[in-house]
Amino acid sequence: MATLQRLRAALVWTGKLLVSRKSMDAVRAGVVTAAVTITVFFAVLREQVQCFTNILAYVALVIIAQIPHIGAVFRGSCILAMSSICAGVFALTGLAMADKSPLGLYFVTLLFAFIAAILRTDTDPVSLGMGISVNFLFGAVYIYYAKTPPSEAWSRTYPIVVSGLIASAAALLGALVIFPVSARVTLRRGLAKTTRELSALIGKTGDLLMMPGDESRDCGQEMIARFLAQRTALATHRNMLSLLPYEPNFLPPWQCEPDAGWMGLLEAVEQVFFRAEALACALRGGRFHRLTNLGRLLRAPLRLLQEYFQAAAESGEQLARCIEMYPQAVDVTDSVNDHMRAELNDAVVKMRRRQWRNLQHNRGSAVTPSAFELASLIFAVYNAQALQRSLVHLHQSIDKLYAERRRLRFAPVANLFRWTRIVLSPIRTWLKTWTLLRNTDNLKFLIKYLICVAIIVFPTLFVAQFSERVFEFLQHDNAISAYIIVTILFMRGIEMTLFRVVLYFVVTFASSALGYAVTVIAPTDQYVLDMWVGVWTYGALLVASIDPAYIVTTFPFLLAQYFIIACQYGHGYTFVYAASRAVSVSAGCFVVAAVSYFIWPYRTESEVRRHLTTALQLCMDVIDDMSHIFTEMNAAGGSMRWDDLGGTACDGKMRALEGLLTVVRIRLQVDMTPNFRQSSLWRGANNLAALVRRLVLMRQVVCAAPHISGYYSDTAYEVFLKHLETELRALREAWRVANEATCARLGRRRKHRPSADELRKTLREYHYAKRMLMRKHERVRAQVHERWREHVRQRNVVVPPPATMRPHEVVPEAAEASNGSLQWESSEPTVTIEDSEAGGPPDLHVDDSVRFLTWLYSLALVMQAFEQVAVDALNLGHGASERNLPQRMLGLGKRPPPPPSADLASVVRADERSDSDRNNLADDEAFERDLEASLAVSGRTDGEVELGMAPSELGAETEEPLSNGQQGERAASADSVSTRETSDHAPEP
Repeated sequence: MATLQRLRAALVWTGKLLVSRKSMDAVRAGVVTAAVTITVFFAVLREQVQCFTNILAYVALVIIAQIPHIGAVFRGSCILAMSSICAGVFALTGLAMADKSPLGLYFVTLLFAFIAAILRTDTDPVSLGMGISVNFLFGAVYIYYAKTPPSEAWSRTYPIVVSGLIASAAALLGALVIFPVSARVTLRRGLAKTTRELSALIGKTGDLLMMPGDESRDCGQEMIARFLAQRTALATHRNMLSLLPYEPNFLPPWQCEPDAGWMGLLEAVEQVFFRAEALACALRGGRFHRLTNLGRLLRAPLRLLQEYFQAAAESGEQLARCIEMYPQAVDVTDSVNDHMRAELNDAVVKMRRRQWRNLQHNRGSAVTPSAFELASLIFAVYNAQALQRSLVHLHQSIDKLYAERRRLRFAPVANLFRWTRIVLSPIRTWLKTWTLLRNTDNLKFLIKYLICVAIIVFPTLFVAQFSERVFEFLQHDNAISAYIIVTILFMRGIEMTLFRVVLYFVVTFASSALGYAVTVIAPTDQYVLDMWVGVWTYGALLVASIDPAYIVTTFPFLLAQYFIIACQYGHGYTFVYAASRAVSVSAGCFVVAAVSYFIWPYRTESEVRRHLTTALQLCMDVIDDMSHIFTEMNAAGGSMRWDDLGGTACDGKMRALEGLLTVVRIRLQVDMTPNFRQSSLWRGANNLAALVRRLVLMRQVVCAAPHISGYYSDTAYEVFLKHLETELRALREAWRVANEATCARLGRRRKHRPSADELRKTLREYHYAKRMLMRKHERVRAQVHERWREHVRQRNVVVPPPATMRPHEVVPEAAEASNGSLQWESSEPTVTIEDSEAGGPPDLHVDDSVRFLTWLYSLALVMQAFEQVAVDALNLGHGASERNLPQRMLGLGKRPPPPPSADLASVVRADERSDSDRNNLADDEAFERDLEASLAVSGRTDGEVELGMAPSELGAETEEPLSNGQQGERAASADSVSTRETSDHAPEP
């Protein structure tokens, strides 16, 4: 029965694969390559094109394009066409320079190989693909026609240009006719779907506010998974956006798609995603769902905030429909109006005032929300209003898109010739040759590539001077295959190079046998040979597309068959050709592997780790800069701004961080083997990207404008920050030391990685400094509370508590008055915004208080993201691996046992009891419970641990000092906020 079920599941899976988009793309490739192969079977065309024209069509359609969209194929066709033109120029110049001298042509080959390989050192994907294609094309002309005189150079060169143009045209025609898919349509539908999904998530965030803790925790984890899926979708949308210039409108009136308008729209959607994700991270886990507190103070603001989220979700849904219906105009109404924003601000002020009023009558009882709960709410209100502004910006971006489209309604030049930027791509790369060669890694790559080329072409071009017979054999049966293998196999990093060497070596023998078999079965039947090419192209591409990382394997598999079938047609098929081709490919693989492994072995893994550590150090610098700027801005009141205090330099570091993460993702996607997809590199890159997003959020909080009173003062500095500067400085110093220890483990390979003892030690100091900051904040708050009570007693401003309020009673929700303003229940006197005596300390400005609370919570999110990076570094293994390099690349052999999961709570508690500073703490047991909560460890499927923040780690100016029992209760109910990021291949900027 089980076998039957597995068979049925396999049949269903196969059926879905055969009707999937992957099968359609494979059909397109098979039909195009079979059609191009016909040019070789007709004698009238055989002399005008190269025999491997079908290979070029496959390269443009699959290898260069990578995705099946029309824009991608058009870009791949343009790259191949430009490569054939450049190769024609190189071939014509080289043959003229050599003047029938094979030895001279040998050095000319090295010269032009070096010039073309410079294109491969640039990070521009256009230049990268062009560098490989140019080297392959002009090298083939040199090997085939080594003794060509200058007078015959053009007759030997133009077939390579014609072949490239025919292959490019065939690939583009196939993309337009056979199962076409448009990047423009995909972008429009994808953005609409993402906006609709974000709207649903925003509405879910509002529902999350009123859920109990356990339910909200489960719902929050589900929401984070959906956010991760949308982050991957946004990366896909950005890729589609880059293809718009290559999808022109061929029919009148030649409407040009506004690239700038689509870019603005995409950035607006990304901003909405950023705000919604920040809210989800703040609200998940049920941390401020202390119902006994929320009912007395926060129920009305929470209900209003929930309505605010629902209205924002409705606005997002309308905007999603507007994007989906593009270019048709759709009316959109703003569901979130100024009245709702004013009510939300008023509710925050009244909540703050009511808390201060309750404080003077309920000293020592838990009638007010904790500092973490209040900071969470203030942070949520701030991001809710920022989210609404992001939705307004999204609406404006849609309007700009429509306006740009109307402006470009008749723009034939801009519409038809935007792709011409490809023509300038190689020129721009060659112009910055000196900059590229100043990088020693690029220079070593070029030297190693030239060594491989020198070894491979030396036998053919050298023996051409002495033996015509040997030259003919090497020229037609060996050299061209080996040179192609060297060109396409040699990669920057040893990981991908050896990975391809092993696969190409294995695949070539099977492919050569199949190609020779069909030449034996039907040596003169053009229809059978052509059908064979189409069928095997479809089958190989369909099987490889199951895992896109292995599509590159189809190239050597099909390359052997294309060469054996097409290049020998009309000359007689022989076994020697197929066998010698397999041998020449093996020789090329051996040369590439030897040079890569023994001469300056370069590991992309090491480069990625170096970039990750550099980015992590930059993050620490940004944290220091923003902490200093925030303190100085509060000390100066509203007179100093971001740019006045060095914010421009901090912005430059943020841009450098984004550039480093972009390079890391390119290296991981292009130069790393599939076995690295679940490695610490991807986790480190994703966790670091989460940390950068938290820093962007903190930067926006620091630069936020006052939305309640309209101005800032220095009260937050005088009341809190001035007294916390010493502890903040100690925290940053301990943080930097822990960051350096994290970099030491993350930036080195397993066998060179230090043990985790030093990182554990620095994390103890880091958490101790964090704890001391919290303790000092509690003492400062206690002093603020005492001054407030004394001020109330001296001024005799005593508001009696509601007679109906008992210690554990829940106050009813606020009701909406007829005038639409938010009013509290009749048992509480109405408080106006100007009533400062009854509403709180006169020396604490409301906008300063809100900004300080929001900054405090954003700092908690930044610390949380850093702790995730540190925990991953702590769980990395160290010491020699039990598997060699080929086993690790192919996923074979015995895997090393996973490192033991680090229990950070026990790490921090270990040997800390004897510390003299800890003797000043009031209650050791309460401290242990708080510490366990602050180092909350949550289980993972991969045996790693996750570090989170406890509610008691944050303080606020509106929280009463907690008793020992309350601290223990709060620590026991704390739940860590996970910031774990997973692989999105992605894989944003």
